Amino acid sequence: MKGVSSPPEDYVYFKFQVPVHKISVQKRIHEAGYYVDADITDRKIDKKVREAQIAQYNYILVVGESEAATGQVSVRIRDSAAHLVKNIDDLLEEFKPKTASSH
Repeated sequence: MKGVSSPPEDYVYFKFQVPVHKISVQKRIHEAGYYVDADITDRKIDKKVREAQIAQYNYILVVGESEAATGQVSVRIRDSAAHLVKNIDDLLEEFKPKTASSH
C-alpha cells in the first residue's frame, strides 16, 4: 500500500458465508491504512483461525452470519483468550493508539 511500509500490526479477515459484508470490512480496514490479509478458502473456520494463530497475526477478525447482520466483527487478539464483538468504527479507533505508539 502506498505510504505505509512495515505496518506494526497485522490483521486477518476470514470469508464465512456473507461476502458483501466481508468485502466492505476488508476495504474499510485497508483504506484506514492497515494491512489486511484475507482467507477466502472454503476451509472450516477453526482451521483458518488456527492457521492465523500459527502465523502470529495480532488480530484475527471473523465475520459470520450474525456479525454481518449486525454490522460487526468477532475479534480475537493475539496472546489473549478474549473474544470480542465490535463494530468496525470502534475497532479502527482501538487500532489508532496502538499503531501511533509504535512509530
